[in-house]
Amino acid sequence: MVERLQWTPELVGKFWSGIAATSLDERSFSRTAGHLLLEVIAPLLSRDAAILDYGAGSGHLIGRLLDAGYKAAGFEPAEGRARELARAHGARPGFLGVIGGDSADTFDIVLCVEVVEHILEEEFISTLANMSRFLRPGGILIVTTPNDETLDDALVYCPVSNVAFHRWQHVRSFTPESLQTAFERQGLERAWLGLVSFRDEEAFHEAIRRRRQPGMGRRMVRGLRDLFGRSSPDPVDLRVLDERTIVLGMRKPA
Repeated sequence: MVERLQWTPELVGKFWSGIAATSLDERSFSRTAGHLLLEVIAPLLSRDAAILDYGAGSGHLIGRLLDAGYKAAGFEPAEGRARELARAHGARPGFLGVIGGDSADTFDIVLCVEVVEHILEEEFISTLANMSRFLRPGGILIVTTPNDETLDDALVYCPVSNVAFHRWQHVRSFTPESLQTAFERQGLERAWLGLVSFRDEEAFHEAIRRRRQPGMGRRMVRGLRDLFGRSSPDPVDLRVLDERTIVLGMRKPA
């Protein structure tokens, strides 16, 4: 009988350090869709803000932030990826360094991009608390994660060990409501929430273009207003496609 892999912190670190040493790293969310995400969250960023990419991986999103003139640091627990992050950006203007989990630094913006779905059960509450600790009063935490993912749809099987596991080490799935509730328990307040698909870049830019046209549908208007900081009662799709990502902004009370 096939067994399910039981992830441990050591296995998680080994998995992601191994990914960083292969071409699989080029398929990461921040590598393939980071430029589109920055288009969505750009109104919340400023050149003066100190930004932390929490779970920065090999630094693809940090690279895009630095290219755009922002100041950013990275937190990455996988040693192999943290070394790659420092190697790639250590000498770049605006790079604020790789920080450790015990750092006392705080930031205006904390980005948690495709991270929460990887957190092990025994580390979940402490990790969310750590993200909140890095956030300055009045700052914003921006979280993305797959929307209502069916984890078994992405299983792979290893014939050597006879175990099955999620191909990208996802261990949990969120709805917009459950994601918001998890961070509210850390004392954060919702600033905005929306569902966005990054699957088709052409369709993504068509949605942005439609936003700028007069007379567009009220549904689209509500969704984009929610994404850009004016909270509406319910999460609203930016556009309708098969795969969507939850984009959640949580503010730390001043």
